[in-house]
Amino acid sequence: MAVYILVRGNSLGTLGVTQSFLDGPRVRLFDAQGADMLTDAGGVAGFRLCPPGGTLSTDVRTYYEVIRGQVADPRDTCAARILPTGAYTFSVTPEPGTSSSGEVLFEVILEP
Repeated sequence: MAVYILVRGNSLGTLGVTQSFLDGPRVRLFDAQGADMLTDAGGVAGFRLCPPGGTLSTDVRTYYEVIRGQVADPRDTCAARILPTGAYTFSVTPEPGTSSSGEVLFEVILEP
C-alpha cells in the first residue's frame, strides 16, 4: 500500500499556528516488531526534511501542493513509501541544533 507521510512543523503557519512549532522534526517509523522502516541518505534511522525534488519527498509535495493546495516547508519532514499491511508506530524528535520542543501535525495519506 502506498503511504504518504507529512509531519508539519514549519508549515503549520499556513494552518494558523505561528508559534511553538517544532523546527526540524525527525521521524522514525517502526514495524510491529519495533524495527526501523526507513533510514536517511546518511544511514541514520528515520527521515527528516521535505525538500523539493527529494527522492522521498517529491510525490508527497506534489500531492499536497496540487490536490490539497497546501505547500510543505522544506524543513517539514515527509516520505512516500510502499508498506505492507500491518501495525506501525512512530516517533517524532527534534533534530540537534533546532528547537527542543514544539507542535507538529502528523499526517498520513493511504494510497493517494
